[in-house]
Amino acid sequence: MKKRKEMILGILIMSELNKIEKFQLFCIEQYKVAKNISGAKALAEFEKYDLFPFLDSGYELLHTQSLDYTIKEITKYIEARK
Repeated sequence: MKKRKEMILGILIMSELNKIEKFQLFCIEQYKVAKNISGAKALAEFEKYDLFPFLDSGYELLHTQSLDYTIKEITKYIEARK
């Protein structure tokens, strides 16, 4: 029952996000999987390296590219700021 409530809450939250916010959330989830890290760690990296403005300004290009390309661009962006 708890899992179902969490799923419904997630759907409600997603329905209120705009397309760029949905893309940013998608990128966090996919980065987490690609780097085999927790969601909290992925979010912390996105915040630490200020990825949200990068994803916002690059949305028109990035959302049309492959997942592999997008993850590589995110990784390059982070590495350049370390």
